[in-house]
Amino acid sequence: MIEENKNVENVPLEEVSIFIPIVPEKKKDDLKKILIGDENTPPSTEKIEQLVVNNDIILQSVHDDPIVTLEEFREHTGLEPDEAITLAAECGAFWKRFGVEVIIHSVSFGGAGFAAGLVIKFLKTDPVLGMLLSNFVAVIANENAKVFFEHLLNPPEDNIPPENKAKFEFAKKYAFYPLAVVFSSIVSGIGVMVVNDPDLGTRLALGAGTSQLGGPVTGIAHNALRKHYGGTIIMKPERVGVKEAMIKYYSTKENPKDENRPYLVGNMRNTLTRMGVLTVSTLCTWYIGFYGVEIYCGDEGRRHLENITHTTGNYTGHDVNEYCLFGSLTYPLREVAIGAIKAIAVMFLQPVANTVFNKIYDYFYPPQQPDEEDVRIVDVTDGDPNDQSEHKIVELDDDSEDKV
Repeated sequence: MIEENKNVENVPLEEVSIFIPIVPEKKKDDLKKILIGDENTPPSTEKIEQLVVNNDIILQSVHDDPIVTLEEFREHTGLEPDEAITLAAECGAFWKRFGVEVIIHSVSFGGAGFAAGLVIKFLKTDPVLGMLLSNFVAVIANENAKVFFEHLLNPPEDNIPPENKAKFEFAKKYAFYPLAVVFSSIVSGIGVMVVNDPDLGTRLALGAGTSQLGGPVTGIAHNALRKHYGGTIIMKPERVGVKEAMIKYYSTKENPKDENRPYLVGNMRNTLTRMGVLTVSTLCTWYIGFYGVEIYCGDEGRRHLENITHTTGNYTGHDVNEYCLFGSLTYPLREVAIGAIKAIAVMFLQPVANTVFNKIYDYFYPPQQPDEEDVRIVDVTDGDPNDQSEHKIVELDDDSEDKV
């Protein structure tokens, strides 16, 4: 509730709980009773409606576009509660973005990981091959799902000042995914600890489900980063339809945000480098032994587990609890180690791989610059025969839409 005549322009966010603009003409003792009621008398809808009609109270709705809400509120009250309205808009934006991210992950990394886990566990397929194929399918599905669902569901968009745009995009592209991986790895490790099953297939299947919980963490980080760079949100951004977006995704049209490289080339680059990075991290992690439990059990525990594997068969969760140095906490330790390696690979290797890809592509297909032979000067005389002034138009000898 906003008190009468209170300057709310600089109200701290922690003091804002419910946003109800109230502007009474004069103090009335029964206003609080009408709005809140008491234990025996609920608020009267008729009386509230009468207050609205008499302009004793103004109920302000929050529109998709915060600017519209602000303009209406200024017109009604003369106040500037920008922080409160922004808080309400950001709350809605967070949950809408979170829902879209969950859907995208479910049909890509989550779905592929869950399927790989079941196949490895019950069909006893080669775990390395299964994980590599899972990564390939997940990356391709993820890149396409981002385009499809963002243009289908139209979640809020970030509006970042130009001077901070590049930094924000870099952090969003390379930091949010590793953050989600590390957090979901912790949750996945706890899940495996509860199930107490050291089987790799169980680990992958549980990890696919618990990784969805990385969404809230990245959402919070996303909001914090946007505020850090002085950005705002666009509740209902103007996006093209799904069909147009997918055509553009695979088109050879130049992308001005990627130094005019074709959209198809840039998207292939992002897909291939992400596949390469995940392949390298998976193989290194597997052959170093980080996917196994033994490496985290200390020297004595590792000898016990390896002896079980070489003699009676596979060790069980009971064996891990008994022989490993950290007992059942070994599972979260393993998941965090695997997640950290994958996160480091994405954060540091993929930018390098993208740079190498760009340099190779630019070497064979250097950016085209118009020269004197590509420019024609055309003299155009206005239609008025009495006007002898001439205007020169520069035309480029290409099929682009950029003509001066």
